[in-house]
Amino acid sequence: MQQLQEALRQALTQHDTAQVHSLGEELTRTRHAWNVLCGITEVPDTAQPEVQPGVRPEPALAVVEPNQDVPVRDQVHQALALLTVPASPKLLSQVHQAFFSTPLNTARMTTLRRDEERSFRSAPTAAPTTSVPR
Repeated sequence: MQQLQEALRQALTQHDTAQVHSLGEELTRTRHAWNVLCGITEVPDTAQPEVQPGVRPEPALAVVEPNQDVPVRDQVHQALALLTVPASPKLLSQVHQAFFSTPLNTARMTTLRRDEERSFRSAPTAAPTTSVPR
């Protein structure tokens, strides 16, 4: 959001109204996604963008459906990489849902934590990364 705000300020100083409008809309969408992620607002059931008469909407970015065959460990690592800090299973699930459109099953994360803990106890240097505290 900070990068969008900085780009918006720069567009304002350059009097680039088209860029200001575009960045303003993107910042609004980003703030809404952040609020949903933090649990401040709810996700609307029918989220359809408003279309003004005579204005063609921009084509939507291609959304790649997440691969259901991705292991839980990799999904947890994706969410942790986005957060860059340790987090609770509930927060990891919310972050993964916000960015990848599918929630993580917290029960499967518990199983993963136990499996990785056992693995670490048996061979501490075997795995380059783990998703549980060492």
